[in-house]
Amino acid sequence: MRLVFSAQEAIIDELPDGEDEGRPMKFNYQYVQGAFKKALEEDRLKIAKAATAAVREAGETIQREGRRDIASAGFTSKRWQEGWRADMVSPKPGQPPTIDAAVLVRHRLAFASVFETGATIKGEPLLWLPIEQNLPPGRWSPRRYARDVGPLVSVNLPGKRPMLFGKRVRFEPGRARRRAMLGKIDVRERKPLFVGVPTVTLRRRFHIRDIVKRVVARLAEFYTKNMKV
Repeated sequence: MRLVFSAQEAIIDELPDGEDEGRPMKFNYQYVQGAFKKALEEDRLKIAKAATAAVREAGETIQREGRRDIASAGFTSKRWQEGWRADMVSPKPGQPPTIDAAVLVRHRLAFASVFETGATIKGEPLLWLPIEQNLPPGRWSPRRYARDVGPLVSVNLPGKRPMLFGKRVRFEPGRARRRAMLGKIDVRERKPLFVGVPTVTLRRRFHIRDIVKRVVARLAEFYTKNMKV
């Protein structure tokens, strides 16, 4: 049995199978003003809801798997893991669902991309790398050390890389913070705090783009699932 549908006339013509194609059976019903428009709007809303839900689910999956990938690379701090985000940009909060739903995925740390591709960073003229076992816990740079602890002195020995050592300083009254910080660093042993290198090569550590491609390829799956809800 074949069905011929005319939205303009609101008539369904049923054509029987077999040889008798000459006289179609007709099922006529009364046209209700606005019925088709309402049906189309309901379908459009259902599609928009499914599209929005599918994009949101994809974003949540990308955020979850991306953070897991960052953690597995050894970046265990919240700053690194929670810096990877997937945010709905369309529809915005309070707006209705839309077939143009979109998610923005990004890392809050601009330099995080170097661990996605790998990179060689050149110094100007040197990069000063912290020697972590000789420093208190935390993220240290020569600038921070000079600000929070005291001056540094450069030592250049033949055949060795340049190094920075903490310089003995006298504290003025009220510099309790510097005194407390320096108490964690035994300057008397003259251990190097930073070593200078001309370049640093960072290998690829993240696989975020692979994750995004894999999840985006599942959008049809997410859409179909949400159409059935």
